[in-house]
Amino acid sequence: MFIDILAIVLALGLLIFLAYRGYPVIIIAPLVTLLAVVLSGGALLPSYTETYMTNAAN
Repeated sequence: MFIDILAIVLALGLLIFLAYRGYPVIIIAPLVTLLAVVLSGGALLPSYTETYMTNAAN
């Protein structure tokens, strides 16, 4: 549980840092999401198709 929250906070911090440095958010957001999923130990493909892409489309 703690590792999951730490992975999310780390990914969010990295997203904020990279966006501040001028990288396009549309490119780095899926990559940072991949990092968060890998660090939390979740299933990669269901995380993208069922959670991330569904909410990104809305």
